[in-house]
Amino acid sequence: MKRTVMQRDIPFLPEEIITSILIRLPVKRLIRFRCVCKHWKNLFKTPSSIVEHLHHSTHQNPSLLFEDKEDRSRLRLCYREMQVLRVQSEPFIGSVRRSHIVDSCNGLLCIIDKNYSLYLWNPAIRDFGRVPKSINWFESDDYYLGFGYSAIVNDYKIVKIYVSRSDGDLVSLVEVYSLRTGSWKEVDCDSLDGVTISSNGFNTNGNGAIFWSGLQVGVEKDGEGDIDLIVLFDIATESFCLISAPTSAFTYSGYGNGLAIYENKLAVLSHTLSENLESSLVDLWVLDEDWEQWTKIYTSSPYAGLRLLPVTIWKDQIICDVTDLPEVIAETKTRVENDVHKNVMSSLTTNEFRMFGIHKDGKACHGYDIFSYAESLVPVSNFHIEWS
Repeated sequence: MKRTVMQRDIPFLPEEIITSILIRLPVKRLIRFRCVCKHWKNLFKTPSSIVEHLHHSTHQNPSLLFEDKEDRSRLRLCYREMQVLRVQSEPFIGSVRRSHIVDSCNGLLCIIDKNYSLYLWNPAIRDFGRVPKSINWFESDDYYLGFGYSAIVNDYKIVKIYVSRSDGDLVSLVEVYSLRTGSWKEVDCDSLDGVTISSNGFNTNGNGAIFWSGLQVGVEKDGEGDIDLIVLFDIATESFCLISAPTSAFTYSGYGNGLAIYENKLAVLSHTLSENLESSLVDLWVLDEDWEQWTKIYTSSPYAGLRLLPVTIWKDQIICDVTDLPEVIAETKTRVENDVHKNVMSSLTTNEFRMFGIHKDGKACHGYDIFSYAESLVPVSNFHIEWS
């Protein structure tokens, strides 16, 4: 067992204990400690330390990232204790007002700007890089994006699904970017023949795959011409498969549906309004590991006076956006301040609701896009070198 001495008057500490302590610290503190000694500086460039820190951050300090729909450069992080902090944006984020986040994975954000340029950004360590233009850059800007990670190949990939507007928005071409190789390539998409991707932007990533909501056109089933489904992209094998959606919960163009990851499994969040439109509730459906059977494991209590639109799952809570919010909620008597955007959490364990707000800093706000997030040391600019 190696021993490290920090100063003469400080007792010897086993290197393993020092490492165990450091991986539990927030990234901001770790960055400060890089100047302590060369060993500490290099410690968190090693793959094993990066993975250990990410595992601890994901399970012990999961966060929610809020992106202002009106000004995408205004980002907020909500921590476990409901503490909300502003994220310091890189210069390229602040200078491109119309940029927005595609998705979040292991502390990395995939971002697209108004010129359709793609970036990868780790805000915790302030590392970012511009993704090279794809092969068919000039042929079409009609496409849908996805971003995710596979531990099998130890690589982050961006998926670009092109659709043909002249052919009913059917999938026509797919390109994949690998962070490890730093290059794009076309992949086979024959399994997506007759498939279109939802324009509502329902997509998520987890457990080595990327998911989108979609529709298979012109297929007869139970008297229906089209079939609601979920498109799965296996990041390791770079192949697609189609998953039937829970029929009673999910529709291609449904308002208030969402995809999420729950206990490392694909989940569908669905929203239902009461017949009198005075209350709403949320259902959670989970797909088994064989990708064959859906099970509804949770239905919330009716929430009067609000329309709940489920967005994601955070810890044991379903995070919902809200619409038709009155000034005073009858049940809780909670006043809604004009400078706060409200969201609702529905507990999967107690079936209780909790409202929380994100301050708008006195500026106009038309809501937030919400992403699961965990601080990490995962590099962007030297990923293929550091992890080789």
